[in-house]
Amino acid sequence: MAERPFGEPVGDPPEIGVAGRVVVITGAGQGLGRAYAHLLSRGGAKIVVADIDGEAGRRVAGEIAENGGPHLAVATDVTDPDATQEMADRAVEIFGRIDGLIANAGLNAALARRPFWEIPAEEWDRVMRVNAGGAFNAAKAVLPTMRATGWGRIVTISSAAWHLGLPNYLHYVASKAALAGMTRSMARELGGTGITVNAISPGQILTEVDNPGQTEENIAAVVSRQIVPRSGVPQDIAGLLLYLLSPASDFVTGQSFTVDGGLSHQ
Repeated sequence: MAERPFGEPVGDPPEIGVAGRVVVITGAGQGLGRAYAHLLSRGGAKIVVADIDGEAGRRVAGEIAENGGPHLAVATDVTDPDATQEMADRAVEIFGRIDGLIANAGLNAALARRPFWEIPAEEWDRVMRVNAGGAFNAAKAVLPTMRATGWGRIVTISSAAWHLGLPNYLHYVASKAALAGMTRSMARELGGTGITVNAISPGQILTEVDNPGQTEENIAAVVSRQIVPRSGVPQDIAGLLLYLLSPASDFVTGQSFTVDGGLSHQ
């Protein structure tokens, strides 16, 4: 039988926070990525804003700067391994290390909803390259510095859509299901390194981004099926995100956490 540890049954409460941590956020030029950047910056993190739209990324970095937060903006196409490597290199050059990655970049609002047999092959490939391939490239890029320090947090942003089998959105749903599977495999491969990998699957979270699928009627229909009868906002994810990026989650890896007001509850 394995030896069991002795001592006080309850020690000091673990640290839940990101003060002083260097966190890279892909797709941080708008929407949830932008919200994550602001939330974590207010928590004391040093933020690397990575977005394919360099101007949008610089704008978000400027917003963080106005509040006195350390920041770096890097124009990054996550489908390009060289670009994600440059993103990681710049972060290490400026801040010395990378503690956390939020693999958030993805195609969503711009996608037309239609039966899977009407989705063009090129669009399918593009969604997979960005949503799944982008997380793969970003994780590979930040891994060396996390290995060097023996500590790191990788958080992929999946979606409650794959739990629900959302129709007329097959490429998006498949890409987000792929992220959940990738998270589990990466967690196993990195076990014992001090690096954890977990996924967050948001439901309907309203941001400033105009999403044609989020009409008043559709928003109300989703809310009516939730246990918590209101629309989600970025702050609803903040606590979980802080936990997963902090030392408090040392013993949590390979998990997928759904934040959807109970919509996918069975």
